[in-house]
Formats: sequence, structure tokens, C-alpha cells
Amino acid sequence: MEYSIREVAKMTGVSTRTLRYYDAIGLLKPLYTNDSGYRYYGEEELDRLQQILFYKERGLGLQCILEILDKEEFDTLGALYEHLFELQNQKIRIEKLILTVNKTIDSLEGRGKMSSAEKFEAFKQQQVQQNEEKYGTEIRETIHDFDGPGVIQGMHNIDASIASFARSCFTYALDTKQDLWFATKDTISKKYDHTFKDIFQEIFDAEYKEKFDAAGIEYFYTLIDDAVARVMKSEGGFIWACKNYDGDVMSDMISSAFGSLAMMTSVLVSPHGYYEYEAAHGTVQRHYYKHLKGEETSTNSVATIFAWTGALRKRGELDGNKELMAFADKLEKATLDTIESGTMTKDLALITTLENVNAVNSEEFIKAIAERLK
Repeated sequence: MEYSIREVAKMTGVSTRTLRYYDAIGLLKPLYTNDSGYRYYGEEELDRLQQILFYKERGLGLQCILEILDKEEFDTLGALYEHLFELQNQKIRIEKLILTVNKTIDSLEGRGKMSSAEKFEAFKQQQVQQNEEKYGTEIRETIHDFDGPGVIQGMHNIDASIASFARSCFTYALDTKQDLWFATKDTISKKYDHTFKDIFQEIFDAEYKEKFDAAGIEYFYTLIDDAVARVMKSEGGFIWACKNYDGDVMSDMISSAFGSLAMMTSVLVSPHGYYEYEAAHGTVQRHYYKHLKGEETSTNSVATIFAWTGALRKRGELDGNKELMAFADKLEKATLDTIESGTMTKDLALITTLENVNAVNSEEFIKAIAERLK
């Protein structure tokens, strides 16, 4: 059966002007246009118009609707089920809003009591629905059934960030030609930590395994407590990748075990191969304030020196400047030789087994290193 544009307008409530506009933008073409310029529509066109109106009710723009309807894989029946599901959700939301309004009226007129939470329950559900439409289905799971006061800790991360961290670790391992260890507690944190473990493994298998094999190095995963035990008994010579909190704790532990936190330098590596070298301990505020007062300090500057040597060596490597790389090596050796000769800052002097130790202040320590560079 065929319908003129006026008949379609009367039947659907869509004005003739709107139908002509839909034709102009390619959203709804008539079955044909007669010699007098009148548009006529068939059942197929009416079905398409119905879909347009459904999508408009759901808040979609005309350009978006056009792209949906013109897809080769567009399924009319599937779209109808989708509309039905959305409309049923809208019905539920409206019914909850009506219930909230009625309860509020009853409460104000003295026919019942309404808790503070009940006043906003309908709006909360509406927000959940909107978030699901935008970000995906909300998943709710019980973390713990509390029978008394307690506390919950929440953590989050995004896959892209974890993947970036993984690639940085693998890239750095290849650059230094050292084995890479990674550890979490996925037996306890079965989702958060396990996600780290899975992403690391997937990226390694897909992108780095062959490169590691060619370089003769290994990627090794274990639990964090096992890693700590292994590290304490090891001779070093590998990279230990840790999540943020684990890294803060374990790096301080290891540096202190080797003498002082001030002996530990730090390298930040991006997945694109950018490097930043720094002392891991940050600002030593107590000593800094003493310095500002003109008082003598005995700050261990080894980590800062090695941050500079690391940066200089990397710069030399990138520029092919062998003299700069050799200077970095020479400065590091002079620093270690100074300490091993017995000249050191007070933090090391308190724990060393060397005899005839010369405990010096910050300036004297740097000058002693400079003497060995001559």
C-alpha cells in the first residue's frame, strides 16, 4: 500500500515539512516522487520512519540515526528488541520517580515517614542507568558482610596505564640486557593484582618474548613475598618491577640493607624510551633547613651523583659521545673508591666495618671525590 506525504503526516504526527527535510538529508527517502513533485511512501519507508522516531525518543541525533540505519548489518527486529528494553528501563525509572513523589507527599502531609536515603533512591538509580549507558554495565559484588564497624580500601587502575608500565619495564630490561622480575600478591588480590599479572604476561608473550630470547634474558613472575626472599639472597644484576606501594617499601628496604637510603638512585622510563634520572630519596628537608641556617651537614650525596652519571651516560649513548660515557664511569668509580678508602658521610660511618674511618660533611665528601677525578 502507498501513502501520500499528507497521509503519512496525519498518520504519524510528523509534519510534511519534517518529512521533506528527512528526504533532503537522506534520512528517509520516499518510495517515489510523481511528476507533480508529490512524495509517496510504502510500508518499508514507514518501518524506517518508525525506527527514526524510536531512536529520537532515545535521544539520538539525526546524523547518528542515519549512520545506524544505513549500516549493512542493521537488523530491524534486533533494533525493536533494543527499543523495548530501553523503554522498559525508562518505565521502571518513571515508576520509581512517581513512587518517590508519592512518598514525599505522604511524608509532608503526615501520612507516613520517609528516610533521607529514600528521598534520593530514584535519582540514584537513574544515575546508575546513565552511567551504564555511557561506560558499560555496572557490576556489583559483595566485598565483605560487616557485622560491626570496619573499613574497606578501594584501588583502581586502567588497563592502558598498566600496559604502559609493563612496556616500560620490558623496554628497560632489553636496554640494560638484564632479567626482569615482576611480583604481586594475586593470590589475595585476585582481581586487582591478577590484572597486572595477566597484562604483563599478555604483552610479554605478544611483543617481547622473541626479543628477550634473542637478548638471552628472562622474564620471571612470582608472588611478592617469594620475590622478597629471593632478592635478599640474590647477588643482584636484574630488574625488579613493582607496583607503586611495593616499590616504595622494597626499594627503601634494599637501599637501607646496603647501607643507606641515600645510596639509591632512580630511573624513570617511559614506554617510548624517554629516561629521567633522580635520587630516590627526594629532598632531605632536615639537612636542607640546617644548610639554609649556615649549619654544617653531612648529607650523603651518592644517589644524586649517580643520578647525574646515569643521565650523562645515557646522553653519551644517544649522541655516540664515548668521552661523556667514560667520564660518567670515572665519576662513579671515584665516588665508590672514596667510600672504600674510608672517607664517607656520617650515615655510612655509623655502620661500616672499615677501620680508620674519616667521617666528613657534605662539602668535604664532594671535594674528596673531586680529588680522585684529577
